[in-house]
Amino acid sequence: ISGDCVSVNAYMKDGKMIFFMLSDREAVSDLSGGTTTAYHIPSKYEGKKVHSEIYELARYVTNKLEIRNGPVCFEITVSENTPYLNEVTPCLDGSHLWRLIYLYCGVNLLEMTVSHLLSENGPDMPMAEKKKASWHLEFFCEKPGTVFNAEKYKNYTAEYKEMYYRTGDTVK
Repeated sequence: ISGDCVSVNAYMKDGKMIFFMLSDREAVSDLSGGTTTAYHIPSKYEGKKVHSEIYELARYVTNKLEIRNGPVCFEITVSENTPYLNEVTPCLDGSHLWRLIYLYCGVNLLEMTVSHLLSENGPDMPMAEKKKASWHLEFFCEKPGTVFNAEKYKNYTAEYKEMYYRTGDTVK
């Protein structure tokens, strides 16, 4: 299905979705498999009809799969204002989006998850304070076979920056 790809990060407690955040997702266009290059919050779909349809789709899927507690992430394609589910995983997303969400609205999904694991009651509904600023998570992507040079990225400012490769490593 062609269209815009979005990610949803949600949190379930006793079968209720107590947190829901939509972000826009960019992927490498010339590689198969949809390798992510960036995420953006707030989503361009924030406040639009398709946003509530994505929320209802997420609620339907978590109910159908009986995902009752903990974090859950979705990858959804929006084609002609209709959301289509690509993937759902009952875990924190693997792209550090929890960091971006924390910067954007103050909700720490990692902390909620650990707290939930250690507590009988689990987390309360988080107080999300959406900020006016936009936040972006970007991946420094190099073509396979390239010799990585961290110096290329030293002038990028960020709240958090981590390199997977060291200077001199060959990108797999």
